[in-house]
Amino acid sequence: MLRELLLLGGIGILLMFILLAVIIFLVIAWIWMIVDCLTRNFKQGSERIAWLLVLIFLNIIGLILYYFIVFRKGKSSSNNRRKRRK
Repeated sequence: MLRELLLLGGIGILLMFILLAVIIFLVIAWIWMIVDCLTRNFKQGSERIAWLLVLIFLNIIGLILYYFIVFRKGKSSSNNRRKRRK
């Protein structure tokens, strides 16, 4: 009985550390996307404000939306520009 409780406690501690690592990763990624939003050159100034509001109020969902709609798109277009220069 005691072994089972210790085993379950060990799993609980492991899950707690995994959850903590995921939370830290998401917070760092969220801050990174906010910094990217503030430093990115958007075509219109209102785009920056809109994305900043999405990131702040939608947190994880905003992070995922910004990553796939803006961040990856900008990353692939900059890679294409580099290839054209060569």
